Amino acid sequence: MVVAPKADGWAVKREGSSRTRVFNTQADAIKAATKTARDSQSEVVIHRKDGRIQEKVSISRADSMMLDVWKSTHREKSHSKRH
Repeated sequence: MVVAPKADGWAVKREGSSRTRVFNTQADAIKAATKTARDSQSEVVIHRKDGRIQEKVSISRADSMMLDVWKSTHREKSHSKRH
């Protein structure tokens, strides 16, 4: 997945695809690209406004599983602190 500036916003495009989704903000584009990348276990390449690469994020199923474990553990800890 590639997040890159476009005249009318921020484009998200899957490598090898001709289809592009456009978002108003870079943050929205990154969020959408990350979700899609998580589902397909791929990488997100985020570009700056000037077109240079800002960051590369590799997302795998293991990353998603660890995030889910962290979230559930964090929820349990925050619930136990309230009681």
